[in-house]
Amino acid sequence: MIVEPQWVKDLPENELDWNMEQEMAYYKWSDIYFRRGYSEGEWKEFLEKRQSIKSQESLQLGLLPDYDYTFILMVLRKKLEWQAEYFENFGNAESGSYEAARMRLCCSLIDIVCW
Repeated sequence: MIVEPQWVKDLPENELDWNMEQEMAYYKWSDIYFRRGYSEGEWKEFLEKRQSIKSQESLQLGLLPDYDYTFILMVLRKKLEWQAEYFENFGNAESGSYEAARMRLCCSLIDIVCW
């Protein structure tokens, strides 16, 4: 876990009072923070792999027949899965794990309705 450095805590409350050096330093720090400790190469590789998985899943969803509501529900389920994964791994909300659990519950309910 990456801890916020003291100099970030000491920044002025109003962003208009920041000088250019503070702005650039914060930008560089936030880039590392949002990568969750991955190096830049590892982070790019992770994002590319995640995007390829999402593309393959979208292609598979496109092969489903669209004559009933199941197709729409499966697309919704996939979107909820992706959003839950985001909340679990990268979300910075305090209730992220709760929200992810609720999304997983919705996915289970959609499975029951579809099958």
